[in-house]
Amino acid sequence: MTELLERPEAEIAHIVGLAASVGRTLAVPVDLEAGEHLRDAAFRAVSRNGFSDSSVVLNLAKSKSFKSLAALHGAAADDISRLIDALGIRKDADAVKQFLTETAGSSRDWVEFFGVNLRRGHLTSRRRVSPTSLRKYGKQKAMWSLQPFNFDVATRERLLDHCPVCQEQLGWSRSFGVEFCDRCPSAQNCFEGAVDLRDFPQPLVGAGDDAALQFVTDIIDPEVAHCRSARTLHPDFTDVGRGELFQLAIQIAGRLDKTPPGWGDCLTVSSIERAGRAIMEWPNGFDLLAESHDAASREEAELGVGFERLHVDRTLSAQVRRILKQRFEKRLRKRVARKIDWSSPLAGTRPGRTLKHSRGELKRLASSPTDVSPIDAAVLLLRNSPHARSIAAELGLPLPFLVDLFDAGMLPELGALLKEVRGSCTGHWGSSVHDQLSRTTSSAATDNMLPLWPMCFALTHLTGPHWVRIFQAIVDGDLQTARWRPSGPALVKQLRCEDIGALSRVLNSGICTSYTDEVPLTQCDASFALGRSRMTIHNLVNNEMLPSNPTGLDICELRRKWMFLAEISDLASLDGKDVSNLRQVLGASKVARISIGDTTLWSRLGVRECLSIGN
Repeated sequence: MTELLERPEAEIAHIVGLAASVGRTLAVPVDLEAGEHLRDAAFRAVSRNGFSDSSVVLNLAKSKSFKSLAALHGAAADDISRLIDALGIRKDADAVKQFLTETAGSSRDWVEFFGVNLRRGHLTSRRRVSPTSLRKYGKQKAMWSLQPFNFDVATRERLLDHCPVCQEQLGWSRSFGVEFCDRCPSAQNCFEGAVDLRDFPQPLVGAGDDAALQFVTDIIDPEVAHCRSARTLHPDFTDVGRGELFQLAIQIAGRLDKTPPGWGDCLTVSSIERAGRAIMEWPNGFDLLAESHDAASREEAELGVGFERLHVDRTLSAQVRRILKQRFEKRLRKRVARKIDWSSPLAGTRPGRTLKHSRGELKRLASSPTDVSPIDAAVLLLRNSPHARSIAAELGLPLPFLVDLFDAGMLPELGALLKEVRGSCTGHWGSSVHDQLSRTTSSAATDNMLPLWPMCFALTHLTGPHWVRIFQAIVDGDLQTARWRPSGPALVKQLRCEDIGALSRVLNSGICTSYTDEVPLTQCDASFALGRSRMTIHNLVNNEMLPSNPTGLDICELRRKWMFLAEISDLASLDGKDVSNLRQVLGASKVARISIGDTTLWSRLGVRECLSIGN
């Protein structure tokens, strides 16, 4: 009695609990040893208590099968508690607490493995053992249940999953001890095993990059938790969990083995090593590995086993997919840069077909057997960038015009995206054109000031270089502008100016052709270029007034022949004409016109003759 009182309070509570649970717990309790899962401890406890049928533990714990024990996690606290009680394990033990604590993210597909969320499919239902490790430690290790590894991570011995004598797969239904085959009872004693697995050592797996292999196994191995904190990873992985990192390594190795994504056969050691090295030397190590496999066959692409689609693999977490997408985009830009023929004409290429999604067009360009022009490459990179598309929408300009602004030094924020296809910007602006105009334009527009964009549109056909001149003149103070309704969505639609003469001098100060004039535009770009709705552009295309993907030259040709009513009104106003009854005057005239939906196009030549507007 004195000895009992001297024991710690928790230990006394455990002993009292065992006494109170007679009939619901095994007579000989077990402790959960390092590296053991609850399933492994339960299998060891069966033979230790003199049983051979492992269902005795299942009945006490009210569990379905030994296979199901491997997938128990904190969300099934009642099931775990019953199993722990049946085994007689102390619930205050550190090794047990992690099973009773629910890890965020556990679900049907993700289960908890020693505090790490692991894909359920990576836990094999087969029993596998390392004879050498059994001889040394006498316990079944949880790491042997991980399907991707066919070796013991400590000894590097290949795992044995079948009996060398009966050739049957090792299982969990009976237990003669963790060291024995469960299907071969002794002829002298049916409660003892006949085949001692420790007597059949297996060959070692060869490791060419031991450090990389150890890195991958250490991510998940519960016996080497102290090693993980000593490893410094790239900042990209600061907030990435170990389960997510392990899944990334497995998916990379699976692609090297050319197996479908998910889970399946064991991975080869060399693929695990290369996957580990790619993560250890992130991002350069991963980029080099992926570049060597970018030329995957069509069959591999259809199976989803190439690196091209790793960033959309749904078995990876959203955070890891975002990191991979950034790497994919950078590799794609490099591939495009290598396709550029710097000796070719710098102008863009007129499209011979309808443009598809920007990502598909960029991949087509990168895989094209022919070289491409620098302008085509730059515009496609911009189209594929959400940031660049946002800048174009904020400015209210066709996206290809950003190339002209970048070359003039007005969009330094696009340097990382375009430096490999356009070089460094040559201008002297230290910040974005949007920031520069915000500082130099007044926010107090007066009623006598005219909207800048329609005035420019009425005076000339606008190109990227035109906007370079306009923005430069505003910043230099040669063109006084103010912003009207600064909360509006497009910058060029907010600007107003009073000195039309100064604006005309800026627009006509030289030739304003651009290499981007022959770049195919999307219908959204054409909408910005013409200042009309996308529905209007759609109608113009359907009525063959514009190609499906017009170029700047196509739009210039349309405007050379035809005018919108709003453009006529602006031009007449600048020429001092009365525009109060303009629609009636034109309607009663013989000016040629084309009606498309609710839009009417008027002959430019006829309008000038009718209203006596000079060139």
